[in-house]
Amino acid sequence: MTPTSMKKYLSDINLAHKYSFDRPIPLSPLRPLKSAYDVRAALANPNLHSPIPSLARDIFPGVTYLTSFNRPELHRGYRNQLSQAFAGNATALHTRYLAKLSAELIQSKSYSVAGLGPNFVDIVKDVIQPIG
Repeated sequence: MTPTSMKKYLSDINLAHKYSFDRPIPLSPLRPLKSAYDVRAALANPNLHSPIPSLARDIFPGVTYLTSFNRPELHRGYRNQLSQAFAGNATALHTRYLAKLSAELIQSKSYSVAGLGPNFVDIVKDVIQPIG
């Protein structure tokens, strides 16, 4: 339905006043951030829009958070802290959902050869592709 026909339809049922039919103003072009300093400056600037939650501001007060990626024992803690700041508990929720969905697909798509022995499943075709 085009905006003109939608406006006419909504006018007929007295709902057009609840909507705006103006074209949206495009956002300014994206500027890639290439360092922790750039990210910290962008998060501190009130004139810039960021889809990152406010918890991310706690991650960038210093420069030590992103320096240990070559040391797994230090990286694990920082990775968890970054995950919590950017995604909260969404990562755990998505993980549980995908595990449940994978188990259901494996159960429903598995088959046995001649009804004997173990069941088989084409993991790529029947599980990974439908989820991905």
